[in-house]
Amino acid sequence: DYHARDTHYVRTQTLVVSPQTAEALLLAVKRNGAVAKAHCANSISRIMGAMPEFSRINNTYFPKALEADFGQDPRVITRTITDATADKSHGVVFVDRENGLPIVAGAPI
Repeated sequence: DYHARDTHYVRTQTLVVSPQTAEALLLAVKRNGAVAKAHCANSISRIMGAMPEFSRINNTYFPKALEADFGQDPRVITRTITDATADKSHGVVFVDRENGLPIVAGAPI
């Protein structure tokens, strides 16, 4: 939501995995370490593609190719966030001191 604006959108892809898969991915990413600028998709696609659950993911430098490969799994939930749909609260809730009710854009809800 920080990056979404009239001229830019943000795409998220979510897939619920087992704790074992999550742990294996986390360890692989930690073992890999930091990568140079513009190498994000390459390292992530290589790490994920090496795992049996994600063998359909091809090694690529291109984020949209990685997105397409990952999105082929029917369990993946893809969401596009635009300036109009972004949660502008950033997780911050203001509370009216007098009545204890949450405030949105200066008006109690």
